[in-house]
Amino acid sequence: MADFGDAVRAGIRAARDEYTERRERPLGESYAAADRPVICLHCGGQRFTSRSAMLNSRVLTLIDLDWLDRSATALICTKCTEIRFFAEAPVAVPDR
Repeated sequence: MADFGDAVRAGIRAARDEYTERRERPLGESYAAADRPVICLHCGGQRFTSRSAMLNSRVLTLIDLDWLDRSATALICTKCTEIRFFAEAPVAVPDR
């Protein structure tokens, strides 16, 4: 039974260490658009996650041609989750 208790304690320690490491690791990346840093307009955060977003139009949706619509880059603030859209993809800036 002692082996089981040791295994449980080791598992809890590993989970705690992983949680601590993940919490201390900065989330997201910093970005620049038009040679200026991207800053969240709501909270002032400077770290974002990035994804692509479709800019749907009513006409193309009506005739089932959504795939012809343009797309944009959406940056989501890791602090407050505000979403900012960019027609041209911002450039990820390496941490200094």
